[in-house]
Amino acid sequence: TNAIVTSSTTTELVVPVPLWGRTGPITVIVNGESVVSSTDFIVAPKINSFTPESGTFGSTLTILGTNFDEIPSNNIVLVGGAQATVITATISQLTMSVPEAATTGVISVEVAGQTGISSSDFTYHNILSFSFPQETGDPIIDGVNHTVRAEVSYGTSLLSLTPTIELTSSATIAPLSGTAQNFTNPIIYAITQQDGFTTQDWTVTVLESLPSFVDARDN
Repeated sequence: TNAIVTSSTTTELVVPVPLWGRTGPITVIVNGESVVSSTDFIVAPKINSFTPESGTFGSTLTILGTNFDEIPSNNIVLVGGAQATVITATISQLTMSVPEAATTGVISVEVAGQTGISSSDFTYHNILSFSFPQETGDPIIDGVNHTVRAEVSYGTSLLSLTPTIELTSSATIAPLSGTAQNFTNPIIYAITQQDGFTTQDWTVTVLESLPSFVDARDN
């Protein structure tokens, strides 16, 4: 990648690292003559963004940035302190699955001993699924705001609904999965993470779907 020299003397050049500069030797060309450094200049990776902002074990995580290694195993990625296995890699994008040992925290990418760190936290949550036999569709699990929103079919009583809750390994929840609750008002569930002491309060809201009306003109 060509770089712009901002100042020079007979013994020194000052050159800002270009946006798409990559790790490798430095070449200087003067009057058609070139010289190449004997060692590589290492360009640190940079994380520009990642999606989604929250997820759980097994969720696909995509990181966008610069100066990643195109060999997946050469990128060491930590999600909340836990190492993730990179599945695909280009110089500007990495994809991986969120590791089970992850916690809420920054994402870091290390390449050739240089590290880039995200400017915001990835929010890890322990709920793999939250379902009801009477649900009309998959509940919405919001890992950032710690909410679950479900809808059950019209005519279902909210006074006694029994959810089935699947969590990541070693996490626990109260009230327990399979315990009937009165969902006429939102219910607070407390999740204790794998470390045994970190807790999250989740608000679970269940709504009854609207009735389906049949137009008499169709009969």
